[in-house]
Amino acid sequence: MHEQVLTEWHSYEMIFDLIKDIFLTRKSADLSELQPSPPYSVLNVGGGTKANRIPKHYDGWRHDLLDIDPRGFPDIVCDARRLSTLQGDQYDAIYCSHNLEHYYRHDAVNVVRGFIHMLNASGFAEIRVPDIAAVISELQTRKLELDDVLYHSTGGPISAHDVIYGLQSEIVSSGQDFYAHKTGFTPESLIKLLQDGGFSHIYIKYDEPLAVHVFAFKSEPTLERCKYLDIQVEQMIDCSTSADSRQIMNIKSVPLSEAGDANIDSLRIIVVCATKVSEENFLSQTATGKSIRSLIKASDVEIRLFPNNTRGLGEIYNIAIEESRNKRAILVFMHDDVWVTDFFWANRIREGLKKYKIVGLAGNKKRVPRQSNWAFINDKLEWDSASNLSGAIGHGKVFPPEIFDNFGPTNQSCKLLDGILIAVTSETLSSKQLKFDPRFQFHFYDLDFCRRAEELNLEMGTISVSVMHESGGSCGSMAWREAYSMYLAKWGD
Repeated sequence: MHEQVLTEWHSYEMIFDLIKDIFLTRKSADLSELQPSPPYSVLNVGGGTKANRIPKHYDGWRHDLLDIDPRGFPDIVCDARRLSTLQGDQYDAIYCSHNLEHYYRHDAVNVVRGFIHMLNASGFAEIRVPDIAAVISELQTRKLELDDVLYHSTGGPISAHDVIYGLQSEIVSSGQDFYAHKTGFTPESLIKLLQDGGFSHIYIKYDEPLAVHVFAFKSEPTLERCKYLDIQVEQMIDCSTSADSRQIMNIKSVPLSEAGDANIDSLRIIVVCATKVSEENFLSQTATGKSIRSLIKASDVEIRLFPNNTRGLGEIYNIAIEESRNKRAILVFMHDDVWVTDFFWANRIREGLKKYKIVGLAGNKKRVPRQSNWAFINDKLEWDSASNLSGAIGHGKVFPPEIFDNFGPTNQSCKLLDGILIAVTSETLSSKQLKFDPRFQFHFYDLDFCRRAEELNLEMGTISVSVMHESGGSCGSMAWREAYSMYLAKWGD
């Protein structure tokens, strides 16, 4: 009897182990479909040296460097045009930053096909190249010559000639012509190249001035991978649905100017806000969050929150602009320390956007050389004449406000707007390719944005919305002065 029970127990135990093995194997297989088994691997093509940082989403990945120049001690010394001669199907990702422009166009497509060869079935390529159309536009609007400084990098000043034809200092010091640029790209032409090279799904990130930043996938990516890379699935270009990238790029909604004022009233408002606190504490600890909990939430709007934020406002706001490209909405860029005390704030924004393309709460009707703030005319923080100012803002943490600044009559056309609140439609941002310069992290991002809007002939104006601002600003600080110098270097006045 004891032996029979023991035998039966062993039988049950074997069956249990078999079920457990089947379950665990099935569970492991399901998980592997969502995410490849670590360690992940990335091939950095043309990165020069591993001392040059690659994006944080590759942290913890095996990082192999391939470069034609042995001076940077790459793992693989190879011309990227010969990628197809290497063992393929090796990598989860390829990172290629400012390298594709170093090949003639007929060679660049072979490099892209080499990317396909080196990637595994679910792999992707992340690519950055100069945006030649944006560079030309910048030259025209700022009236620059080819050798004038276009921007300042960590390695020093960069001219338009450097961006278009290759970094002259590197070409001279190396004595190698492979550092010269042999072709150029726009978003449309880069998509066409990647499509011809064999990529099936492509996504453009609008997060870097004067550059095109693209993720190209060998096959349709999973939702988990898109989330990890901060990619909006609905904005992915599926190359299998159209053989013509021009057809894809030219799909645009009807401009609001053609749709009439009634369309403004139907647009959903998206409040874009960055905060240092957590998402949980935003509604209970910040002025804007408390306002959302009452007035703003009652107005049926969406909040695009960036909690625990350490990045600059220009970069954050551009992410929201990118996300809204296929949406019909009004974006309200707003600080997190603003009390909205106006029951009809949403209506006032909509009414303002029927008259102006961009609206704010305070602004200046004029702009003078070396202006240091929408209200100050120089770095000594001297106020402009009251006749040039428009708008009203309260200051303090209790109502009624401790300080009330009535700058001047509202509903006025302005050259500059205060960044405390700026509202604009997604259609205006998309059709004019208008975005913030991410180099301005907190100071001067609003003045720079307004300067660009002025160049695009977009009329800006003030509206009447009752708010209180908890902060008095930090004009004159060291960070402010550094941003002011960068602003003057960019605009020349």
